[in-house]
Amino acid sequence: MGQFVLKDISYYYSKDRLILDNISEKFESGKIYVILGPSGCGKTTLLSLLGGLDVPKEGSIIFNGHAVGKKELELHRRTNVSFVFQNYNLIDYMTPEENVKLTATQDPVPILERLGLSREEMKRNVLKLSGGQQQRVAIARALASENPVILADEPTGNLDETTAMGIMDVFREAASFYNKCVIIVSHSYEVAKRADVIFELTHGKMKQVQVEDLQRTTTED
Repeated sequence: MGQFVLKDISYYYSKDRLILDNISEKFESGKIYVILGPSGCGKTTLLSLLGGLDVPKEGSIIFNGHAVGKKELELHRRTNVSFVFQNYNLIDYMTPEENVKLTATQDPVPILERLGLSREEMKRNVLKLSGGQQQRVAIARALASENPVILADEPTGNLDETTAMGIMDVFREAASFYNKCVIIVSHSYEVAKRADVIFELTHGKMKQVQVEDLQRTTTED
Protein backbone atom coordinates (compact mmCIF):
# COMPACT_ATOMS: atom_id res chain seq x y z
CA MET A 1 0.00 0.00 0.00
CA GLY A 2 1.14 3.53 -0.65
CA GLN A 3 -0.32 6.78 0.54
CA PHE A 4 1.21 10.21 0.02
CA VAL A 5 0.19 13.23 2.04
CA LEU A 6 1.45 16.66 1.01
CA LYS A 7 1.28 19.03 3.94
CA ASP A 8 1.70 22.76 3.26
CA ILE A 9 4.28 22.18 0.49
CA SER A 10 6.04 25.21 -0.95
CA TYR A 11 8.97 25.34 -3.35
CA TYR A 12 10.80 28.35 -4.77
CA TYR A 13 14.11 29.45 -6.21
CA SER A 14 13.72 32.82 -4.54
CA LYS A 15 11.08 34.06 -2.12
CA ASP A 16 9.54 36.28 -4.80
CA ARG A 17 9.24 33.40 -7.32
CA LEU A 18 7.03 30.70 -5.87
CA ILE A 19 6.84 27.51 -7.95
CA LEU A 20 4.57 25.65 -5.51
CA ASP A 21 2.56 27.62 -2.98
CA ASN A 22 1.32 25.92 0.20
CA ILE A 23 -0.09 22.74 -1.38
CA SER A 24 -1.85 20.12 0.75
CA GLU A 25 -3.30 16.99 -0.90
CA LYS A 26 -3.56 13.22 -0.50
CA PHE A 27 -2.84 10.37 -2.95
CA GLU A 28 -3.92 6.76 -2.30
CA SER A 29 -3.29 3.27 -3.66
CA GLY A 30 -5.52 1.83 -6.37
CA LYS A 31 -6.19 5.18 -8.05
CA ILE A 32 -4.91 7.16 -11.01
CA TYR A 33 -4.23 10.84 -10.39
CA VAL A 34 -3.52 13.29 -13.19
CA ILE A 35 -2.03 16.70 -12.48
CA LEU A 36 -2.81 19.08 -15.34
CA GLY A 37 -1.11 22.32 -16.10
CA PRO A 38 0.76 24.26 -18.79
CA SER A 39 4.50 23.96 -19.34
CA GLY A 40 6.49 25.65 -16.59
CA CYS A 41 3.70 25.55 -13.99
CA GLY A 42 5.63 23.31 -11.56
CA LYS A 43 4.23 19.87 -12.45
CA THR A 44 7.65 18.24 -12.88
CA THR A 45 8.94 19.97 -9.74
CA LEU A 46 6.07 18.47 -7.77
CA LEU A 47 6.77 15.03 -9.23
CA SER A 48 10.43 15.38 -8.26
CA LEU A 49 9.44 16.16 -4.68
CA LEU A 50 7.09 13.15 -4.56
CA GLY A 51 9.86 10.95 -5.95
CA GLY A 52 12.51 12.06 -3.50
CA LEU A 53 14.69 13.80 -6.09
CA ASP A 54 14.44 17.03 -4.10
CA VAL A 55 12.93 18.31 -0.86
CA PRO A 56 10.40 21.13 -0.38
CA LYS A 57 11.52 24.49 0.93
CA GLU A 58 8.57 24.45 3.33
CA GLY A 59 6.12 21.79 4.48
CA SER A 60 6.32 18.00 4.62
CA ILE A 61 5.91 15.03 2.32
CA ILE A 62 4.55 12.08 4.27
CA PHE A 63 4.52 8.53 2.92
CA ASN A 64 2.61 5.86 4.82
CA GLY A 65 2.74 7.98 7.94
CA HIS A 66 6.47 8.80 7.81
CA ALA A 67 7.92 12.15 6.77
CA VAL A 68 10.40 11.91 3.89
CA GLY A 69 13.35 14.07 4.90
CA LYS A 70 16.80 14.50 3.36
CA LYS A 71 18.14 11.43 5.16
CA GLU A 72 15.33 9.22 3.81
CA LEU A 73 15.46 10.29 0.14
CA GLU A 74 17.61 7.44 -1.16
CA LEU A 75 15.59 4.81 0.69
CA HIS A 76 12.34 6.41 -0.51
CA ARG A 77 13.49 6.29 -4.14
CA ARG A 78 14.64 2.68 -3.81
CA THR A 79 11.65 1.19 -2.01
CA ASN A 80 8.59 3.38 -2.57
CA VAL A 81 8.51 4.91 -6.06
CA SER A 82 9.09 3.98 -9.70
CA PHE A 83 9.44 6.57 -12.45
CA VAL A 84 8.08 6.48 -16.01
CA PHE A 85 9.50 9.23 -18.21
CA GLN A 86 8.35 10.69 -21.53
CA ASN A 87 11.64 9.63 -23.17
CA TYR A 88 11.32 6.08 -21.74
CA ASN A 89 14.83 5.98 -20.13
CA LEU A 90 15.43 2.42 -21.32
CA ILE A 91 18.90 0.91 -21.72
CA ASP A 92 19.12 1.03 -25.49
CA TYR A 93 21.50 -1.88 -26.00
CA MET A 94 19.23 -4.25 -24.05
CA THR A 95 16.04 -6.13 -24.89
CA PRO A 96 12.70 -5.41 -23.17
CA GLU A 97 13.17 -8.51 -21.03
CA GLU A 98 16.64 -7.38 -19.94
CA ASN A 99 15.41 -3.85 -19.19
CA VAL A 100 12.60 -5.12 -16.98
CA LYS A 101 14.93 -7.52 -15.18
CA LEU A 102 16.83 -4.48 -13.86
CA THR A 103 13.99 -3.77 -11.42
CA ALA A 104 12.06 -7.05 -11.43
CA THR A 105 11.48 -9.03 -8.30
CA GLN A 106 9.64 -11.59 -10.44
CA ASP A 107 9.75 -13.12 -13.92
CA PRO A 108 9.32 -10.18 -16.36
CA VAL A 109 7.80 -12.29 -19.15
CA PRO A 110 4.21 -12.45 -17.78
CA ILE A 111 4.19 -8.69 -17.17
CA LEU A 112 5.45 -7.92 -20.69
CA GLU A 113 2.88 -10.34 -22.12
CA ARG A 114 0.14 -8.66 -20.10
CA LEU A 115 1.21 -5.35 -21.66
CA GLY A 116 0.91 -6.75 -25.17
CA LEU A 117 4.47 -7.71 -26.16
CA SER A 118 5.07 -11.05 -27.86
CA ARG A 119 7.86 -13.43 -26.86
CA GLU A 120 9.68 -12.46 -30.06
CA GLU A 121 9.37 -8.71 -29.31
CA MET A 122 10.75 -9.26 -25.80
CA LYS A 123 13.99 -10.53 -27.37
CA ARG A 124 14.47 -7.57 -29.74
CA ASN A 125 16.68 -4.60 -29.04
CA VAL A 126 14.37 -1.92 -27.61
CA LEU A 127 15.35 0.52 -30.38
CA LYS A 128 13.61 -1.80 -32.85
CA LEU A 129 10.27 -1.31 -31.08
CA SER A 130 7.70 1.40 -31.72
CA GLY A 131 7.33 4.34 -29.35
CA GLY A 132 4.20 2.84 -27.84
CA GLN A 133 5.95 -0.49 -27.28
CA GLN A 134 8.95 1.21 -25.67
CA GLN A 135 6.64 3.08 -23.30
CA ARG A 136 4.97 -0.20 -22.39
CA VAL A 137 8.40 -1.62 -21.55
CA ALA A 138 9.07 1.40 -19.32
CA ILE A 139 5.75 0.82 -17.56
CA ALA A 140 6.45 -2.91 -17.28
CA ARG A 141 9.69 -2.01 -15.52
CA ALA A 142 7.70 0.04 -13.01
CA LEU A 143 5.13 -2.73 -12.55
CA ALA A 144 7.83 -5.37 -12.06
CA SER A 145 9.14 -3.46 -9.08
CA GLU A 146 7.44 -3.99 -5.73
CA ASN A 147 7.44 -0.22 -5.18
CA PRO A 148 3.82 0.83 -4.56
CA VAL A 149 3.86 4.18 -6.41
CA ILE A 150 4.30 4.98 -10.11
CA LEU A 151 5.24 8.57 -10.97
CA ALA A 152 4.84 9.36 -14.67
CA ASP A 153 6.15 12.56 -16.28
CA GLU A 154 4.25 13.31 -19.53
CA PRO A 155 4.29 9.58 -20.42
CA THR A 156 2.10 10.02 -23.53
CA GLY A 157 3.62 13.26 -24.80
CA ASN A 158 5.47 11.67 -27.74
CA LEU A 159 2.68 9.29 -28.75
CA ASP A 160 -0.30 9.48 -31.11
CA GLU A 161 -3.74 9.62 -29.50
CA THR A 162 -4.61 5.94 -30.06
CA THR A 163 -1.32 4.75 -28.57
CA ALA A 164 -1.62 7.26 -25.73
CA MET A 165 -5.05 5.93 -24.75
CA GLY A 166 -3.62 2.40 -24.85
CA ILE A 167 -0.94 3.52 -22.40
CA MET A 168 -3.65 4.96 -20.16
CA ASP A 169 -5.34 1.55 -20.20
CA VAL A 170 -2.06 0.10 -18.95
CA PHE A 171 -1.96 2.63 -16.11
CA ARG A 172 -5.56 1.73 -15.28
CA GLU A 173 -4.48 -1.88 -14.90
CA ALA A 174 -1.53 -0.81 -12.75
CA ALA A 175 -3.96 0.87 -10.36
CA SER A 176 -6.77 -1.68 -10.38
CA PHE A 177 -4.92 -4.99 -10.81
CA TYR A 178 -1.60 -4.20 -9.10
CA ASN A 179 -3.10 -1.70 -6.59
CA LYS A 180 -0.48 0.91 -7.41
CA CYS A 181 -0.84 4.59 -6.70
CA VAL A 182 -0.35 6.15 -10.15
CA ILE A 183 0.43 9.86 -10.35
CA ILE A 184 0.73 11.36 -13.84
CA VAL A 185 1.66 14.92 -14.76
CA SER A 186 0.37 16.01 -18.15
CA HIS A 187 -0.95 18.89 -20.22
CA SER A 188 -3.44 16.61 -22.00
CA TYR A 189 -7.12 16.87 -21.16
CA GLU A 190 -7.75 13.54 -22.91
CA VAL A 191 -5.32 11.86 -20.51
CA ALA A 192 -6.92 13.60 -17.55
CA LYS A 193 -10.37 12.30 -18.46
CA ARG A 194 -9.10 8.75 -17.83
CA ALA A 195 -8.10 9.53 -14.24
CA ASP A 196 -9.91 8.84 -10.97
CA VAL A 197 -8.88 12.22 -9.57
CA ILE A 198 -7.85 15.30 -11.57
CA PHE A 199 -5.89 18.25 -10.27
CA GLU A 200 -5.05 21.51 -12.00
CA LEU A 201 -1.83 23.27 -11.07
CA THR A 202 -1.66 26.97 -11.92
CA HIS A 203 0.19 29.87 -10.34
CA GLY A 204 1.63 27.56 -7.68
CA LYS A 205 -1.77 26.42 -6.45
CA MET A 206 -3.35 23.00 -6.95
CA LYS A 207 -7.07 22.31 -6.91
CA GLN A 208 -9.21 19.27 -7.69
CA VAL A 209 -11.46 19.55 -10.75
CA GLN A 210 -14.19 17.38 -12.26
CA VAL A 211 -14.33 15.77 -15.69
CA GLU A 212 -17.39 17.88 -16.51
CA ASP A 213 -15.32 21.03 -16.02
CA LEU A 214 -12.69 19.68 -18.42
CA GLN A 215 -15.32 18.89 -21.05
CA ARG A 216 -16.64 22.44 -20.86
CA THR A 217 -13.11 23.82 -21.14
CA THR A 218 -12.37 21.62 -24.16
CA THR A 219 -15.61 22.63 -25.86
CA GLU A 220 -14.96 26.31 -25.24
CA ASP A 221 -11.46 26.03 -26.69
